[in-house]
Amino acid sequence: MNSIVNSKSSLLEADKLIRKYLPFIKSETSKIVKRHISEGDDELSIAMIGFHEAIKSYEIKKGNFISYASTIIRNRLIDFFRLE
Repeated sequence: MNSIVNSKSSLLEADKLIRKYLPFIKSETSKIVKRHISEGDDELSIAMIGFHEAIKSYEIKKGNFISYASTIIRNRLIDFFRLE
């Protein structure tokens, strides 16, 4: 939990957290797009931006961070698909 709090105020800490959770971000993205995700996929970039947004907007009263991040990633990807 402290890593999330630290990441809210530091881009470097947020970047470390994104790298740490990259397997989770890829997995969530794969579930949503229903295919394997590679490093260069636009969908992964959108998901990483969503994860960063989750870091910045997370508050303990919003519940479990991973569940919250998953919801934000899903919403960002849905928005991305709607715009295409």
